[in-house]
Amino acid sequence: VGLYYNNQHRDVFFPPVLYPGLTDLGIGANTDDFYYELDQYHDTELAAFGELSYHLTNRLTLSVGGREYHLTDTSHTVAGGFLNGGTIVIAPPEEVDTGFTPKFTLASTVGDNGNAYVSWAKGFRPGGGNGALPPQCDGALDAIGLNPDSAQSYHPDTVRTTEIGEKEEFNDHRFLVSAAAFQTDWINVQQVVNLPSCGYQVRANTGAGRIRGGELEIDARVVDGFDVSLGAGYEDARVTDAGNGAFVVGERLFEIPEVTATARGTYRFPITARMGGMVSGDVSYTGNSLSANTTPDTPLTRPAYTLENARIGVEWARSSLTLYVNNIGNVHANLADLRFIGFNETTVNSAGQTVALPRVVVLAPLQAGLQFRVNF
Repeated sequence: VGLYYNNQHRDVFFPPVLYPGLTDLGIGANTDDFYYELDQYHDTELAAFGELSYHLTNRLTLSVGGREYHLTDTSHTVAGGFLNGGTIVIAPPEEVDTGFTPKFTLASTVGDNGNAYVSWAKGFRPGGGNGALPPQCDGALDAIGLNPDSAQSYHPDTVRTTEIGEKEEFNDHRFLVSAAAFQTDWINVQQVVNLPSCGYQVRANTGAGRIRGGELEIDARVVDGFDVSLGAGYEDARVTDAGNGAFVVGERLFEIPEVTATARGTYRFPITARMGGMVSGDVSYTGNSLSANTTPDTPLTRPAYTLENARIGVEWARSSLTLYVNNIGNVHANLADLRFIGFNETTVNSAGQTVALPRVVVLAPLQAGLQFRVNF
């Protein structure tokens, strides 16, 4: 059992964007200040949690847990500039979220070195406030079932997950195999909805989804000093309720790849009585996914990518010296969509449609370095 308390203050500042000569363009600007925004958030969370495990038999254990929570979120936004149509001050009503999240697990030992389980759990993400939107966004908000007042905040979304899995060790603990399958139902999904007609975005609750998937992992000591790990995952994430956003029933949920896989190997060998050598490498694959900038008329896909990393070095009892190379292929992977402010640049897609040019967060380029580590 336990208690949890968190008190957090966050400031998000978009510094003024100045366009010298803006007032001379004859478009109604009375200053050269194009846009600025300051968002202030204050979040508190108080929760009580506990878990009880009971051995039904020598092999079968039932675990029951839960968390009672109370969260509050207050926010205050000041935004201005020509793009914003002047200064706007927003202080949404305080967002208060309360509830109970339970968890149930039934686990059983299998043979001498195995374990099987089935579990069900409920989770959530807290709600919060949005930044300021200018009056020119009113029509875009109306198209997704919102208005300037309701768009000031968003509410929690919830997930309910059922999982079944098994772990087994073989060959005197030299091989470990684990596998699991699950289904997650996602309700009142928090998603960032583009408002392209006014150049802004808003976070809103819209729609629902269902994710079914599985994962398999194998860890093996092939020979003394040589360890290998292989893993693969699959997720079929689909929209079950379109809501008022960019969802389409049956379409894949945004930013969730169907297939992921990893392979890594490490070989350690003696050099002297006090020093050993180490060589390791890993490869990971992430399948394609839909961009959060997708709309029903302009689907945008984030491409799949593969990353490779390698390390070679020497190790002592409490220290190591390693040469590493990360992102060997210098892949510019699309890790996340980036919020844009203002009127985005456009491009023409394969269907001949003019669409917003997405802004994305990319992986760091090829990196090489020498690392010295000491353990105290």
